[in-house]
Formats: sequence, C-alpha cells, structure tokens
Amino acid sequence: MQEWIVLLKAINVSGTGKLPMAALRDILSQHGFEDVRTYIQSGNIILKTALSADRVTKIIADILRDSFELERVPLLLRPKDLREAILCNPFQDDDIEPKNIHIIFSNEVLSFDSISFQQYCLAGERAELINNFFYLHAPNGAGRSKAMRAYDRYFNAQHLTARNLNSCQKILALCEV
Repeated sequence: MQEWIVLLKAINVSGTGKLPMAALRDILSQHGFEDVRTYIQSGNIILKTALSADRVTKIIADILRDSFELERVPLLLRPKDLREAILCNPFQDDDIEPKNIHIIFSNEVLSFDSISFQQYCLAGERAELINNFFYLHAPNGAGRSKAMRAYDRYFNAQHLTARNLNSCQKILALCEV
C-alpha cells in the first residue's frame, strides 16, 4: 500500500470549488481507498491504496466531476516528496512566518527565470525554484501578493496548486512517515 497526499486546486475558496470534505472522504472510501483523511476544507487529502498514481488521479478526477460537478486534476505527492519540499525551503530565516511562505506544486516540469518574475514581486517578496518546487515568500500575505496571483500565468502550466508552509507541515504530520 502506498500512502498518497492529494492536493486539489481552488477548493472552498471565496465561494468557488465547493466540496464537502466529509462527503468526499465517504466516496473515496467507497471506491476502495483506505485510511482516507482530509486536512482543513481546502482540498488536502491523505489516503492509502495499491493503485498507481495515474489510476488514483483518474479515479479522483472522475469522482470530483461525477459526484461534485468539479473539474479538477488531483496533484499527487508521496509523503517523502512533501518532506523534501519542506526541507528544501530556501526561506528559513527565524523571523519569517511559515504562513507567508508558499510552495507551489506541479505535476509538470517547471522552468523559472528569476529576472522576469521579479516584475511581480513587491515589498520584499522573493521566489525560487528548487527541485520543481516553486517557493514564494510573500511577507505581507498571499492576499496582497501580485506574485501569488501571477504564478499561474507565469509558469503556463496546466496543473499547479499552492500551499503555505504551515499547511504543508500539518499535512505531512498526518502521514505515516
């Protein structure tokens, strides 16, 4: 059995992507996934299965479409991938609040030109790409960050989603590592 972390983009955000986590857990369990857990209401799922990543992705995408009328492509990580993303965080100064560090995940290979991305960075924002994890430090919060709103367009990748460092640490803590 493989434990998977499933990240869904734009779930229960400002009235869009409404998805009841309890109902999702029930349906995932009915489809044979084991030890299904969710973290907060924003599309973070931990589950176990013997199925391949491609099969898990397809089943969950089908469930979201058929049961909840949501078109989302699940992004799958193994716990060791999330641990790597947390450990590679380039913004580890003691005075940085973890809620202001965001890790953008993709199932596509990302490339990053730090000079061209700087046009989006304001008021001390910094960004870095390490091992296909994109890190953004937005010291004034994600809601005020032009860079946070721009990463989707900048990377021109179809499947991206972001989590703050606090959420990443809590999701990893829920895994059996």
